[in-house]
Amino acid sequence: MTIITIDCSSPTSAQAAVSAVEAGELWGVDMGTTSRASTYSDHVLIECTNTRNLALIDACPVGETYNIGYSISTPDSFTEADEVSKAWFLRGKL
Repeated sequence: MTIITIDCSSPTSAQAAVSAVEAGELWGVDMGTTSRASTYSDHVLIECTNTRNLALIDACPVGETYNIGYSISTPDSFTEADEVSKAWFLRGKL
């Protein structure tokens, strides 16, 4: 699974993106049943297959509402991650 972050123009547009992923389609990309999304403020994190990740990058609407912030096709596992990444992961489990 890959991860992609999207910077949105507002918390409302971020929640709309998460809702679309949960409904199975974002920007015309079929998100299937294994994709997951979360939001904080005006940021979205999506976990999905590499094919969907690349399709989202291509399908992201041009404009100021959504911008791809970060994408990685092979994120490190916990044991491979640096200490800062491990700390943030564990913080999320608090």
